[in-house]
Amino acid sequence: MARMSPTTRARRIAAATLALLALAAPAATAQPILDGPIDVPAEPAPARHAPAPDESFDWGSAGIGAGATAWLVLVAAGGFAAAHRARNPLAP
Repeated sequence: MARMSPTTRARRIAAATLALLALAAPAATAQPILDGPIDVPAEPAPARHAPAPDESFDWGSAGIGAGATAWLVLVAAGGFAAAHRARNPLAP
């Protein structure tokens, strides 16, 4: 079997990944409005004010972000290691 060039292999992997992502994307579910016109009130409703956001540091969100970043780094490192090992089977 002939060996593929790295560029051809990368293109095939990218095409397969894009195809899988396209299949995984949800289909649009927009539907036309079949009801009559919507009644708009003459006077706008009074504006409600949202409470002021808390200005303190959110450690929970920071932990989630750090964990997600660490997971992505580990997945990328594993992918690079697998690709390196596939190119150089005798490499340590």
